[in-house]
Amino acid sequence: MSWHMVRVLLGGVGVLAVMGVGALVGATLLKSDNGSTLPASASEGIHVSALWNIDVLADDGTVVDSREFHNALTDGGRTLTYILARIVSVGEWQVELHGVTSEQPCENGGLPVACVITENALTGSTFPHYFQTLTVDRPVTGDNAGYLVLSGTADAQRAGSITRVTTDLASCDSSVAPDNPCPVSLAGNPFSEAYSSSGDFTAIDVLAGQRIAVQILMSFQ
Repeated sequence: MSWHMVRVLLGGVGVLAVMGVGALVGATLLKSDNGSTLPASASEGIHVSALWNIDVLADDGTVVDSREFHNALTDGGRTLTYILARIVSVGEWQVELHGVTSEQPCENGGLPVACVITENALTGSTFPHYFQTLTVDRPVTGDNAGYLVLSGTADAQRAGSITRVTTDLASCDSSVAPDNPCPVSLAGNPFSEAYSSSGDFTAIDVLAGQRIAVQILMSFQ
């Protein structure tokens, strides 16, 4: 039996350095492949911390609304174990901005859908709600030194409300080189996500034509 442990920190030390204030709140989950659990004291764990900053911009670049909040690791713990065991290779990142069915901020074929920010569009994709603006960096100097930084933008295509956000990380075949990563599939599992319904953040209202700028700072300690 193999055990996978993920420790989610909502406001870890690294995040406090960015925000200046906050409280350290830890939730330790120990799960095996068959769903069993271990006591939290069984291991120190891996500290995973992420800080989101979302700005909504008017046509002239003025910030009309913004949110700063933390997200929770979901399927990311299992993905990390596969990567470290070299079972899979690291693929591309993707950020999704969701609303409830009738209030999604983007469109596809006249239907409301989530806005998707990608490093590269899916092969052959012509989806209008995909925005190939995502950058992935790990700066060594400056305020974000040492963090994994995801940044990108999407343009709202309809009036809506963002109530759930996710990051997705593609898992490629182990033979795929990291400098030529595979894209996130349409059926990919979220690496991390946050919900307005859970109190992670307040819903973000957008209007058609407004730009949604996203920055995510991740640390693994």
